[in-house]
Amino acid sequence: MVLRFQYPAWDEVDGIVYTGIVARSKSEAISQARLLAAKDGHTIGGGKGRYRFAAQEAGLAG
Repeated sequence: MVLRFQYPAWDEVDGIVYTGIVARSKSEAISQARLLAAKDGHTIGGGKGRYRFAAQEAGLAG
């Protein structure tokens, strides 16, 4: 899960990666990532413009 900003800071150009999210759907994964981002303070104001999450499906080994 990657959080990207419209106007990122220099250290956020590649986005902020949230790992370890296990979900049944992309929308569920995005909901979990939104909670983590809010907890970290990344989605509260800040003048970074719009932000978006990108989810990618990962295969399970086994």
